[in-house]
Amino acid sequence: MRLTRRGFLLTTSAAGFNAVMYGYCWESKWLELTHTRVPVAQAADRNPVRILLLSDLHWSSFDPLEFLQFAFELGGSEQPDFVCLTGDLVCVDNKYDLDEYRSTLQFLSGLAPTYAVLGNHDGGKWSCERNGLANESYMQNLLRDCGMNVLINQSVHFSVRNQAFNLVGVPDLWAGGIDPDLAFAEVEAGDGAINIVIAHNPDTKDLLNNCDWQLMLCGHTHGGQIAFPLVGAPYVPVGHPVCVWTCVSCQTCPHGAGRSRATTGARWARSSTTAAGS
Repeated sequence: MRLTRRGFLLTTSAAGFNAVMYGYCWESKWLELTHTRVPVAQAADRNPVRILLLSDLHWSSFDPLEFLQFAFELGGSEQPDFVCLTGDLVCVDNKYDLDEYRSTLQFLSGLAPTYAVLGNHDGGKWSCERNGLANESYMQNLLRDCGMNVLINQSVHFSVRNQAFNLVGVPDLWAGGIDPDLAFAEVEAGDGAINIVIAHNPDTKDLLNNCDWQLMLCGHTHGGQIAFPLVGAPYVPVGHPVCVWTCVSCQTCPHGAGRSRATTGARWARSSTTAAGS
């Protein structure tokens, strides 16, 4: 059988169309709850703490509020001790009613104490260049109105199950504005707390090499944007492709800080991460 130029173009076009439809119509509805156990030396003799990590909600016609509500309910069934929301609540090219979004997000913050950072779609340089939100305060105010603690180059100290935590939040890497010194200004070295960073983009770890943290929770990768069965992800928006799923290194990670671990949830970053314990 001889493949003509026209036949080749038709075949290529069909393959491209099918790839797009696969990503938008099927994989975007692939809701997966994953569990990752993260051993942390500071908590080897304490009870595990359960963290719900959610990211890249991208409220749109492809991910309607009903779908997000179902995801929140699924995550809530895990009874997390606290929730981390790591950005990209909306899409730059979508119109949205924040009042309508508010009630859904309030459900999430009602599950457990919720801490949030913003993503590249939520305002700032990257979003502005694509006719999206120019000012991050729009989404910051929404999250705060919903009862969430928004961390922008800030940290918060708290205890769960007799284990102390310093949770540090930084702005999105592409949006700009990350200030490691400011973000870690109130984190005291040697206080026995587990230092967790929440950031949208896993590549943020490259700016925090000189900071004291043990775990980073991120989103952004969508598990590879589109990941084909048996093939994997042909494109990933990060510098270290190993972080598409989870950078599972501990203490000696060749892809980030020497003593640290960066983890990002798979496909829309829906995961329940258990930190502390052995």
